[in-house]
Amino acid sequence: MRTKFGLLIGAIGLLSSTGWSQEYTVTNLGTLGGNYSVGFSVNDAGQVAGRSELPTIDGVTPIHPFLYSNGAMIDLGTLGGVNGGADGVNQKGDVTGYAESTDGVAHAFLWNGAMQDLDPQNQSAGGHINATDAVVGLEGDPQAGATGVLYSGGAVQVIPHAPFNSLSPSAINDSGQISGTCFMDFRPNRACLITGGTIKSLPPLFGKNTFSEGYAINAAGDVCGVSFPNPPLTSTATLWSGGAKVNLGQLPNGTKSECEGLNDFGQQVGNAIPHSGTALRAVSFDVLNGARNLNLLIAHTPSLVLTQATAISNTGYIVVVCQYGGTHAKTRACLLKPNAVLILKKNIFALEQNDPGCIACKAVLDPEASSLPDTLVDISPEQQKRVVATVDSMIVQLRRLERAGQITAPQAKLLVHQSQLVLAGLRET
Repeated sequence: MRTKFGLLIGAIGLLSSTGWSQEYTVTNLGTLGGNYSVGFSVNDAGQVAGRSELPTIDGVTPIHPFLYSNGAMIDLGTLGGVNGGADGVNQKGDVTGYAESTDGVAHAFLWNGAMQDLDPQNQSAGGHINATDAVVGLEGDPQAGATGVLYSGGAVQVIPHAPFNSLSPSAINDSGQISGTCFMDFRPNRACLITGGTIKSLPPLFGKNTFSEGYAINAAGDVCGVSFPNPPLTSTATLWSGGAKVNLGQLPNGTKSECEGLNDFGQQVGNAIPHSGTALRAVSFDVLNGARNLNLLIAHTPSLVLTQATAISNTGYIVVVCQYGGTHAKTRACLLKPNAVLILKKNIFALEQNDPGCIACKAVLDPEASSLPDTLVDISPEQQKRVVATVDSMIVQLRRLERAGQITAPQAKLLVHQSQLVLAGLRET
């Protein structure tokens, strides 16, 4: 489980960009009264878990875990100490992370309305949580070699990692599969997938003596992370799916990218360095568009930069790190809310552009996509009926094209899901 403290810098006041002509709107989640906040996990309802500074008192600036829910940032507190942070939230809104006790030692916690110490006897930290409140994390001092553990049903279990010397877990899905990075003395580290008592090494893109790390997992057991050459002067976002390793790509002329999160429908998010640059930018990856700079998919806001994307939900919410203010940037946890209908339209057009052999894509899907509005906000009941009819027709066409082999199964899966998100959005209006 990677430390996330490197993200914690800066501060500024609240700001939200609007404008449904873009694919996402940006909501600044604010802070708990201090100078920064960072989010690390999001569920399908748009609840976000992360950490934030509190106001400085007598020279001490506490850091606390938070849950952002229903438009408010909730301070989850600690286990009696000064500091803590949240790294994972599940679909119920239960949260895990680390919190200090009165003696200043950090402990893994579970918050489901109240703070619970998962490991009272040891220094530890929770990293990710699934639907049954099973938590993966680290036990021991990370500087001295911590152990990957599973907290479930009140028990603490060391996660099997043989033949590797150690394991740093990153995430757990609802089936209990665990992603992470495995380590062996004098050998390159490897991304890995643990299913029951079986561990599978996930090879890097660049060959036998290079490196890989696994950062996130979805319901199907797909893992995403990063591959490094040797020496690790560059990096490439990588997806391990169905026994294959997939290069998720770079921004144009870029040299570094990594995947931080993924959902169940073929979307991944992370960060990358664009051409001629050294500063990170938040990115998304998918089978229709490749790598895209998320800064180009939001309404322009002066001095706002999205530097990292840390998680994405099945409903398309993306947690990003926002920096405001140019040279002396202030950092905030931000949430990107998708404009489902515009994303569907643009991705249908991307399908046509990237797959010129799909004649029906241009003849059938393109006109249907062109007839859709750019937003579902304030459309009339009659317009809603037309959107439903059009999207239903597109779903039928997409499945027909997949059966005919004119589009791939991953393309169809993503576009059908995005179509269903449009229909869900109409039900909410």
